Amino acid sequence: MKKKNPLLQPARTLLVRSNEPRKTIPGGETRKSVIVPRGGIGLIRRREQLNAILLNHCASKKIDGQLKATDELLLHAIVRETIASGTSPVIRKRAIHALQHYPTSGTHELLGELAQYGEDEYIRAHAIQTLARMGTAKTVSQQVKPIRKGPRKQREAHKE
Repeated sequence: MKKKNPLLQPARTLLVRSNEPRKTIPGGETRKSVIVPRGGIGLIRRREQLNAILLNHCASKKIDGQLKATDELLLHAIVRETIASGTSPVIRKRAIHALQHYPTSGTHELLGELAQYGEDEYIRAHAIQTLARMGTAKTVSQQVKPIRKGPRKQREAHKE
């Protein structure tokens, strides 16, 4: 039988000891964990409920009966979260559409900001659609006007 080469074997007994002095942690190195039930934290529970409502929402059903007056700020937070934060694009899109039930100045500003500076054309398009559903033509034209201004200037420059 061949002997196994010790250099090719995993280092199971290798211990590395630090020569640095050990730091003391106030209160000790271990602490008791406290399990907090999610039902006890209202906003987290409502955020999970909103995520479920938005994810399972069918376009043929009305969502406004499931929304509460206090959901506006949570929807604003969902809309601001990009895919890098782990929010599903479907939930974000539906949250943008759900904002039509909250016609406040903060919602108009947020949707206008998304319509102008959203990271992709889908987010910008959903923001414009929601603005169109929310208000008068004047409001939509005020929000959308800066968006159309740029490409039109570029088209005129290319024609000359």
